[in-house]
Amino acid sequence: MTKIYMNAVIIESFTFYSRGAQSILLAGIANNIEMKYGCGVGKCGICKLRLISGCTGSLLKSDTEKYLYAKKNGFILPCVTYPKSDIVLSYIKP
Repeated sequence: MTKIYMNAVIIESFTFYSRGAQSILLAGIANNIEMKYGCGVGKCGICKLRLISGCTGSLLKSDTEKYLYAKKNGFILPCVTYPKSDIVLSYIKP
């Protein structure tokens, strides 16, 4: 029997759980968390959030330029990212 791990995702005052390699965006939407998104495939960057703590992984077969730029600068793209541990994220203030 395969174990499916649940990781806590905390965005500001909201906490929800992501199952296995489920994208953070889909987990948030499934938990009625209002999240911005556009393309859903890591190309537009609309869903970008700051990674405060924790470890994440990519759902992409080859990382997009936006994904690599975001990761290098301390951000994630929730549409193509899954938590590998409990994570803390924050919205980007305009």
